Amino acid sequence: MIYVRNSSNVPKLITDVRVRNLSNVSKPISFIKIRDANNVLRTVWQRLTVTGGSYVDGYGNSNSPVTITTAGTALSVSGGVAPFTYSWTGTAGWTILYPSQLNTAFRRGSVANGASYSGTFTLTATDANGNTAQYSVGAYVENLGGFS
Repeated sequence: MIYVRNSSNVPKLITDVRVRNLSNVSKPISFIKIRDANNVLRTVWQRLTVTGGSYVDGYGNSNSPVTITTAGTALSVSGGVAPFTYSWTGTAGWTILYPSQLNTAFRRGSVANGASYSGTFTLTATDANGNTAQYSVGAYVENLGGFS
């Protein structure tokens, strides 16, 4: 963790770092590196990011309403400081199978023959310093109907 002191000498944890270009436009930076007492360059802060696929789907084959589960998400986290916590939120009417894990799948019940549903789900990843990153995933399920 990196702290800076304000004008009242109160320490404050760094959670975001930005620089201004010559046009005075503020832009976020991805990391901070400093040289230690032994002149070794070390990364002391790195932005938390989530990457991966943005869409999962699942299909059913029944003449009756069925419950359909999507494929699992394939996300990864970089930067930040471990350990991480995860929280998913999303479209009403769906179940998030693993709401406190990085990767999950989504389930929709009572999908009638010929019906389809889509939803959007957002992961919030939080590192040990309280920095957060969000990532959204779309989900789609469809009941294709039974075969004769």
